[in-house]
Amino acid sequence: MAPAKIPVVPGEGALYLTNSFVSGTDTGTKIFKATDVAPSEAAVKKAYLAYGVVGTGATTRFSYTVAEPLTVTGPIRAEIWVSCDVAAVYGHGNTAGAELDSSRFWLFKGTTQIGLDERQDAATTCTGPTSIRQIDFETPPVEAEFKKGDVIHLDFLFFISNPPESAAKNVHFLLGSTVHMARVTAMGLPGGGAATPKAVPQLVEEALEGTNATIDHSFENATSDTYRFNWTTETTDFDVLATAKATNGTVHVTAKDGSGNETLNFTLPDATTGDNFTSTMVNTTAGTWVIELAYTDFQGTLDFSLTPYVPPAVGGNATGDGNATENATAASAPDEGGLPGLEIVGAATAIAVAVAVRRRRD
Repeated sequence: MAPAKIPVVPGEGALYLTNSFVSGTDTGTKIFKATDVAPSEAAVKKAYLAYGVVGTGATTRFSYTVAEPLTVTGPIRAEIWVSCDVAAVYGHGNTAGAELDSSRFWLFKGTTQIGLDERQDAATTCTGPTSIRQIDFETPPVEAEFKKGDVIHLDFLFFISNPPESAAKNVHFLLGSTVHMARVTAMGLPGGGAATPKAVPQLVEEALEGTNATIDHSFENATSDTYRFNWTTETTDFDVLATAKATNGTVHVTAKDGSGNETLNFTLPDATTGDNFTSTMVNTTAGTWVIELAYTDFQGTLDFSLTPYVPPAVGGNATGDGNATENATAASAPDEGGLPGLEIVGAATAIAVAVAVRRRRD
């Protein structure tokens, strides 16, 4: 299974590794350029990396000259791919050190090292050009300011036991293509801009009026706000219906009756009840209720209602004309859409009741 690619974090910028050779030797430090422009080609290019053995400092370096002042913060993450022209073993040349570092990544501000990550996992032997290994690095969090003209160095060291780079062009980075996006990412690097601030959760207080308590919410962007509704009712028995269609997050619903007793406490979506919650409450206390909807990273819609509970008729159909009910709505609930189809069902029921009453009168 191929390793997962480094996720893109809002606000992160990137430097991209190229095969543009500047100077160096197989046994010393090879220097290539880094750029802040993402590659747009599909064709893979190669940059042959320096050969490292125990006790040597042969590295491959990618350098970037800062064009505008930068403040880099957080971990520095490198995402690269390596392959070979002929078979080669990743790891130390001596058996005794084979379990030690397989590769290293340094970050320098000029000559000052400001970040380091070492890989000690066993690397699969490279068998040829189709043997591609993705290797990711991540330094501990850093904070560094760069002035215009400062140089950022990105250094890589790989231990390759056979054959050495000096003997044949062999082990190399895959660079300069959209297929293998070799890059280093961090907050503050070019292209990222400022991090998108996460919205601070708000408490929104509103009032409900009417015989029914009906709340319809819809959120295109994730919210973690809490909505608190005060609702005065003389009813003590209720049917409860709540439906949450969420692409992300949850909503926690609580309610307290006129005496402050908790009458509802549930979360949607829920592993047990799914998207829906239904219940019947009897013998609650009339007065001013408090209903709270606490959202957590919620994207989607919520339809919630408390309606007077009518016990089923005993021994036949109930008689009488019935009473119309008034739906209570939030003073400024976002994107209210209601529960689709309720208007049609309500109209059909009203017609049926009217016809039944007329027949009995005839």
